[in-house]
Amino acid sequence: MASSWQTRQPSDGIVVVAAPSIQDAYRRIKRDYGDQAEVLDTRNVSRREAQGLGREKLVEVTIRVPGARRPDRPERADRPAATVPGAGAVDDLVREVERIEALVEDLAAAPKAPAQAARPALADLLEDGGARRATVDHLLARFAAETGHGPGDRAAFLTWLEGNLPASNCGWDGFYGCHAFLGAPGAGRTDLVLAAADRLQALGRRTLVLAVMPDDEGLIRRLQQAASDGGYDAAILRRAEQLQENADQLGDYDVVLVDLPALGSAAMAEGRPLHRWLAANTGFHRHFVMPLDADTGDLAELAPTIRAWSCDWLAIGRTDRSRRWAKLLDLTVTVGLPFSLLSRDPRHGGEVGIAATGELLDRILGGAPAAFVPATPVTAAV
Repeated sequence: MASSWQTRQPSDGIVVVAAPSIQDAYRRIKRDYGDQAEVLDTRNVSRREAQGLGREKLVEVTIRVPGARRPDRPERADRPAATVPGAGAVDDLVREVERIEALVEDLAAAPKAPAQAARPALADLLEDGGARRATVDHLLARFAAETGHGPGDRAAFLTWLEGNLPASNCGWDGFYGCHAFLGAPGAGRTDLVLAAADRLQALGRRTLVLAVMPDDEGLIRRLQQAASDGGYDAAILRRAEQLQENADQLGDYDVVLVDLPALGSAAMAEGRPLHRWLAANTGFHRHFVMPLDADTGDLAELAPTIRAWSCDWLAIGRTDRSRRWAKLLDLTVTVGLPFSLLSRDPRHGGEVGIAATGELLDRILGGAPAAFVPATPVTAAV
């Protein structure tokens, strides 16, 4: 599955937004930069490898943000912005996206009393499962606007929702390359990384785990023991710059898993060397680890950080701590990234798995297995 939305800023006022489709790109542009953003170029790109957590086909839209200073020199005569190939079709698409967005807004602003009277049972099910009411209303409005079906058409809504619940969907056979994991303290980041390394090494992949500036000697000993038991290579990077300095050697491995410092640490500050190098590195998958038992209301604070690090994926940790899987819908609406991995207390006999859309939907609807009841005494995840 494509790693959803990414943003690059090549120069002052010029932004490149990448998304799986033109529709998604323009929805993102409108949301983040408003209606006055000027489209300069569009192109199709292909990134990474062709399997699962690998290569993807995207549309890149280059825009000038509102209020940005125009260049002193005129636009190139051989390709003025007003005559970009396909610009007419893009303009038509912008108008269609705006029409749909206006319809969504009209539906969301409809009188509440009639809406409550006709509220489908599925909406209550999703709210009971952890999704916020605003999320459910947004999804039902989008579904009605894009398909023409009523909000009470359960079968049609679930089919539509499955198509709008992105995940890697690749299995372990598609897991290769360099992957960096970041998240808040206690998100289960290290547990997930070490469990994935065990699984990949057991499948015959030459695997390397890099722990960047760990601040706990116990964690270092744990990594050393886990690498010895699992048969994979591991290294401690005492300086953030060492990741970039050793980048040329990473290609010797089938899989490289990087356990980054927790957000909030000095090394993870935006603009520092680690951020400048990794956020712009197209050779890395960047997974933001979000624990399932976290409050998705905190996303208003997390979303800018997720964008600043150009994250490609959401990895869900600590799934043994909550049954409220419909929270994933909040993440889909607010962040818009596909899900990569799911981790269920691997340190105490649980497991880590590749996220699949069908399985996620089953869990959101309450069909999750009983394994989500917390097993063994709860200890702090790292």
